[in-house]
Amino acid sequence: MNTERRSCVTPDDFHSIISTSIDGFLFVDLGGNILETNDSYCQTVGYSRDELLNLDISFIDAIDSKDDVAKRFELIIQKGSLRFETKHRHKNGNVIDIEVSANYSPAQGGSIFSFIRDISDKKQTENRRRQVELALEESEWKFQALFDNGPIGVAYHRMIYDNSGKAVDYLFLDVNDKYLELTGVDPRDKTVTQAFPGIENDPFDWIGTFGKVARTGESIRFEQYLELNDRWYDCVGYQYKPDHFVAAFLEITDRKKAEAVLLKTNEVFSLFMRHSPIYVFIKEVTPTGSRVLQASDNFQEMVGIKGSDMIGKTMEELFPPEFAAKISADDRNVVAKGDLLKIDEELNGRSYTTVKFPLTQEGNTLLAGFTIDITERKQIEDALRQSEATFRKLFEDSSDAILLIDSTGVFVKCNQAALDLLKMTSEQFLLLSPARISPEFQPDGRRSDEAALEMISLAYSKGLHRFDWTCVNAEGGEFIVEVSLMPITIKGQTMLHNTWRNITERKRVERGLQLSEQKFSTIFNLMPDIVGITLMADGCFIEVNDGFERWTGWSREEALGKSSLDLGVWSPEARAKAVVIMQENGRLDEFEFMMTTKTGEQRNALMYLLPIIVQGQKCLFFLARDVTEFKRAVEDRIDFEKQLLHAQKLESLGVLAGGIAHDFNNLLMVIMGNADLALIRLNPESPAVDNLKRIEEASARAADLAKQMLAYSGKGKFVVEPLDMSRLVEEMLHMLEVSISKKAVLRFNLTKPTPSVEADATQMRQIIMNLVINASEAIGDKSGVIAITTGCMDCDRNYLKDVWLDENISAGLYVFLEIADSGCGMDKATMTKLFDPFFTTKFTGRGLGMAAVLGIVRGHKGAIKVYSELNRGTTFKILLPASDRPVELFNGHDQADNWQGSGKVLLVDDEETVRGIGSEMLKELGFTVITADDGREAVAAFKRNPDIAFVILDLTMPHMDGEQCFRELKQLKPDVKVMISSGYSEHEVSIKFAGKGLAGFIQKPYKLSMLKEAIRKI
Repeated sequence: MNTERRSCVTPDDFHSIISTSIDGFLFVDLGGNILETNDSYCQTVGYSRDELLNLDISFIDAIDSKDDVAKRFELIIQKGSLRFETKHRHKNGNVIDIEVSANYSPAQGGSIFSFIRDISDKKQTENRRRQVELALEESEWKFQALFDNGPIGVAYHRMIYDNSGKAVDYLFLDVNDKYLELTGVDPRDKTVTQAFPGIENDPFDWIGTFGKVARTGESIRFEQYLELNDRWYDCVGYQYKPDHFVAAFLEITDRKKAEAVLLKTNEVFSLFMRHSPIYVFIKEVTPTGSRVLQASDNFQEMVGIKGSDMIGKTMEELFPPEFAAKISADDRNVVAKGDLLKIDEELNGRSYTTVKFPLTQEGNTLLAGFTIDITERKQIEDALRQSEATFRKLFEDSSDAILLIDSTGVFVKCNQAALDLLKMTSEQFLLLSPARISPEFQPDGRRSDEAALEMISLAYSKGLHRFDWTCVNAEGGEFIVEVSLMPITIKGQTMLHNTWRNITERKRVERGLQLSEQKFSTIFNLMPDIVGITLMADGCFIEVNDGFERWTGWSREEALGKSSLDLGVWSPEARAKAVVIMQENGRLDEFEFMMTTKTGEQRNALMYLLPIIVQGQKCLFFLARDVTEFKRAVEDRIDFEKQLLHAQKLESLGVLAGGIAHDFNNLLMVIMGNADLALIRLNPESPAVDNLKRIEEASARAADLAKQMLAYSGKGKFVVEPLDMSRLVEEMLHMLEVSISKKAVLRFNLTKPTPSVEADATQMRQIIMNLVINASEAIGDKSGVIAITTGCMDCDRNYLKDVWLDENISAGLYVFLEIADSGCGMDKATMTKLFDPFFTTKFTGRGLGMAAVLGIVRGHKGAIKVYSELNRGTTFKILLPASDRPVELFNGHDQADNWQGSGKVLLVDDEETVRGIGSEMLKELGFTVITADDGREAVAAFKRNPDIAFVILDLTMPHMDGEQCFRELKQLKPDVKVMISSGYSEHEVSIKFAGKGLAGFIQKPYKLSMLKEAIRKI
């Protein structure tokens, strides 16, 4: 230990700083040795002061080495002070985040003193905050999935206030499918009072409750019954921005009904426990004893304490020691074995029968049971034994079952006829109560135990009492007996003489007839169609179902006794025709007629008639079915199929056009490339120069034709940028003026400013030019006007329902371009074929102009509206989605014409002609060219030539396409430069390769100058 250094720092020098600082303190010499510290730092790192003094600071630093610490000291000396974050290691090995404020002191040879703050909690807080932010980001898409598909109904609202600021209504902004299912109402774009008329009168203040949530931001959860639809809901409401709230609903109607039943059951059980004629108990059994959990109040008679006062007491606290010990032992034995135990016991001179059994509740095994005072019963048994001879003959000779019930409500005697009915022995049956040989519920819905007590009570109060009763024998079979209960006295004891007569078969026949009638009545009235019975003689109704009133409007009371002609349900002509068919065939099947309702509405219906006999009279059973909506649905389906067929035809032609344009571009690539190279290599004075230029011009026109075909296929979006449609029209003014008839006048109604649209300027010009030229030709030799209008409008689904391409368009803000003419107009037949490829009304037309317009609009996710009348003119309105990006101007820059490249280039294309001309162009630019005809060969060539500078890769190829080949090349060399070559647009390609590191793109067909410019960019 360096005692000299340690002695140079005295406690007086640093006492005031160290003792008053809540932060850690270190005093370190320039060699990194700790000269002084304080208790706060010792607590931070877990070392004592003696352990730290003269310890090298790098030993504690968890990040920096001794050299790193020395460099940091140099920085502190240079700046005089430095604040930084690092990590120190605790004595137990844990790493601690700390913030250090270091200062250089040149006194006494130089040293550094630092204040150190533990920021571990702060770091953990920042990490938790970041985790929360990431979780929130992840939860956004999860919430959307939950909103769309979740099991909870969710609705977004905006609160509506009156002038005083009181919440008076709220508007539904959006709901999910589950909300529609739970409520049966679609409330979107409606207020709650519109969607649920009368809700403002509901006893629960829905508007006021949610108004508080929307205003204060206080969330709320409640369960509430809605009278309007007779349902219960578990509701949650919270504010998601001022005056807006979200409500989530879960229907709990079934649960509420179950809770009501459970509450009633608990009330009955509680009532039974208080007033039970037998002693009922539930206990908790432990290895050391038993403790009462529940007991009936009648224990007052046995132990002098009510059952409610016994709760929590042990057996030793309730019974004499020996009796309590026996009870506890029996309790433990029942719980351990899980078997029922029935025992007879004597207590205080009275006799009892106790039944105990285990009871599992919420995973815990309890003991339940009941005790019956059998003192009187035993006395009666003794008396009965004395008079057994007297009753034996009566019991055994009777064909009816005869039984005796004592004052405790159990059977104490029965004859063989009773045992035969019950399929029991006397040992099994006697001492059972009536409820024990009965189903849980009697046919009238009463619980058997409650009903039995009521019948016994009535017999005691009124004397003889007769009633029907359902019993269950030992095999589980039910039988019905006619019971006669009469109180009798035997040796001073009042008992019930009980006689049973088996009436099972009689009741079964009666019940069968009753059920048959109920089934017919139920089915008859539940049938959704019009069903009834009429007398054949005069046609008067003798019965109609609920469907008759629902469909015709005539009530049952109004219809009975009248005929269909009296009510005007059908015409005399239709009835006469039906009668003829009935006479010929004996019945009527699917007879179609016009049904007239009570209000006079005409409905399509099908009639079925069948002759039947009712109570000896000839009648007709009729069934009529309203098929009005069905016929409308068939007509709608036919119209839909026509529209679908037309859409499929356009889609198929689009696919065909896209495929042809792709192959056509490859051919044009060869033509334009060879012409371009020939012009470069040929003497400018050569007479062939003009021919080559004409080839180039023809190729350019062919390329435009290919672009039109791509546009029709929906793949024609090339250079997408924010455009101002009004400015674009102004820039085309001169071109439009020279393109139209001299007798046509252009009128412009351009809105400025308008929102921008994301579009390709060339294609927008093509739309404008095509429509203006068509408008000029529609005007012809007459004088007319062509009006071009631009603007912006908010389109809802109702406005967009009859546009072209409505399957890809949604409500929102749209920029429109409208071109109207006063020409010849079109009929409906022409309008249905307007956008069909190759359809034209011109003698020399190709029929691709309007198809290209349709394809361009499709590619831009827009729509077209067409208005036209013969001899009155035509209006085309192009709708394009408004962009939130500003209109930008892009200025190109000139490139030097003498640029040359070097190195190896891999050219990949499945067309040999494209590979040939491409190789020539690349060689012209100074590159060494390696070619491959598909993706697999390209990967192999790249492996053989790792020094390849870049790759020009076709997108569509056999075996391995360009997208898969691109992934393989990236795995071989992550920084490889790949340029995609395709006839499709850069927009389409960029979507496929977004974020994957694509170096560039060049569209086929291309010239040498275009290739050179594309290569320079990578």
